[in-house]
Amino acid sequence: MADERPDPEGWRVTDHVCRYCLGRVLEGQREDGSIVARCADCGARGEGPHDSVCFCGAALPNGRHAGLACVPNENPTPERSAEVVVIYVGEDVRCRG
Repeated sequence: MADERPDPEGWRVTDHVCRYCLGRVLEGQREDGSIVARCADCGARGEGPHDSVCFCGAALPNGRHAGLACVPNENPTPERSAEVVVIYVGEDVRCRG
């Protein structure tokens, strides 16, 4: 069943990227206080904060955390110009926010 609650009035850009298309993840708060996340590019949606659609929340088929995290790109180049990139940080490390 589709969620009948309206979208937030505004969205904020997070420092996270979509696990489906690498687009930027937006996060908003509905009037009832619930958080919703969505990709600015492909429209993927998730109930809850950014990790419901970003790489930080990605899991392996066995349910374990995939060990990926979204981080600022400290060395942008013409070939890798994205503001946020995904790196492997280890299975025991969770999203840094």
